[in-house]
Amino acid sequence: LYQQTIAGQWGMSNPAGTDKFTIQHVDYTRARSASFYGDAWVVEDALLSSKRVAPPAQKSYAVTEAFPTSLVFVAGPNCGAWGRSDRSTTRRTYNRFAAEDYPLFRAGVEAALHAGLVAMARLGCDVALLAHVSAGIYAGEHKQALLADYESLVNDLLDTPCSAPSGPVPLGRYFQRVVLATLRAK
Repeated sequence: LYQQTIAGQWGMSNPAGTDKFTIQHVDYTRARSASFYGDAWVVEDALLSSKRVAPPAQKSYAVTEAFPTSLVFVAGPNCGAWGRSDRSTTRRTYNRFAAEDYPLFRAGVEAALHAGLVAMARLGCDVALLAHVSAGIYAGEHKQALLADYESLVNDLLDTPCSAPSGPVPLGRYFQRVVLATLRAK
């Protein structure tokens, strides 16, 4: 599925190298504008299945209960993860400007989420399942501030006017439901 959809559209130009060149022609280490994070990549016609956990901790997927979905990927800012080697993609995308400037970091997260939501709306998705973009290891010292801001950031985006044939409408109107996913720590 990957090879037939988004392969070659994003990522490092030279995955085994140490340079900062990406396929999408963005050097994230030098990004001083949130617009650098305003792209989304789409995989349509994917199938997902629910995961079942039975005692004692046996996991399986209910493949007979698969449901169609579209997967939308974004590139959020990284100001917290610095890989162990020069070839690490986290080192090659680390943005020191965002690390020093919370408003820039937050604006980059907002741009990534906006790009993802607009892509979902264009696809006709009625449910948007959102990850906490850049809110884990990529957040660095901004993690607590970003987590505190996240719900309002998403709500503000859903109120953002978007173009429609009948005139501007809030982005949130394109969705029946928007879910901000959370993962439990182990």
